[in-house]
Amino acid sequence: MSSKRIASLSVISSLILTLVMPFIAVRVVGGEAGFAFVMLQFYWVNPILAAINGAVAGKDIKANWILIFYLPIIFIASSMVVFGAGASEFTSLSARYLAVGAAAMLLVAAIRWIGSRREAKKLPERQSREDQKAE
Repeated sequence: MSSKRIASLSVISSLILTLVMPFIAVRVVGGEAGFAFVMLQFYWVNPILAAINGAVAGKDIKANWILIFYLPIIFIASSMVVFGAGASEFTSLSARYLAVGAAAMLLVAAIRWIGSRREAKKLPERQSREDQKAE
């Protein structure tokens, strides 16, 4: 998948999950059920989305490093829209989402780097075995 397509999917999913879903929970559901839904989203759904964005970004850091910033930025903007402009306490949650995304990105990049190093070490060994079989 191209980097532009990945970025657009990340932005769309972040917009839906951080703007539309809390708006529905606060305005439509309301009460304790809406509060429970929003807390579930803040502490489970958004960190999972941040980890997914980070994992996708870790596959090609040079092209997709910006993906880890989409969710925290959109989250701050949407919390100000849904909960009012004075909702500055959500910045700590957005910092956590950024940390989760960065950790996932670095973990995936490290796993890919280790895998490429192992493949590089195995490659000459395989070639020498094939050369011995040919002789």
